[in-house]
Amino acid sequence: MSESELERLKRVAKEAEGAVQSVSDAELRRVAYDKVLTQLMQASTSKSHSHSKQSTLLSPTTKNRLTRSGPMQWLSELVSEGFFVEAKTAPVILARLKESGHHLEQSAISRQLQSLTRGKVLRRVPFKEGGGSRAAWVIW
Repeated sequence: MSESELERLKRVAKEAEGAVQSVSDAELRRVAYDKVLTQLMQASTSKSHSHSKQSTLLSPTTKNRLTRSGPMQWLSELVSEGFFVEAKTAPVILARLKESGHHLEQSAISRQLQSLTRGKVLRRVPFKEGGGSRAAWVIW
């Protein structure tokens, strides 16, 4: 048993003793002490488990996922900068990303653009250029 576990047990036992201190009947006090101790132990254990779950949720790997960069992050930055106020085609988006030092192919951003469209951040609109028709994205 670790030292912190022993300290936790001592603290819980003192708290249980304090809770039943005013009970005058010895047998009733013992039964109440057992009940209170059981409740405090369960509460203490569930708190330590929830704490370990929280620390697992915020592990370094998860923190990296939240802060890492990639095509979705870069496109989100363009949205927040107001880049998509006017309709932009994929080649224009790629050129803007290239200016920021992100050299990508169209296949690297198509899924992210589709995800932003499904999330109603961007809207896909038809864009006529030359003799052909293309898709363009504009802020929703």
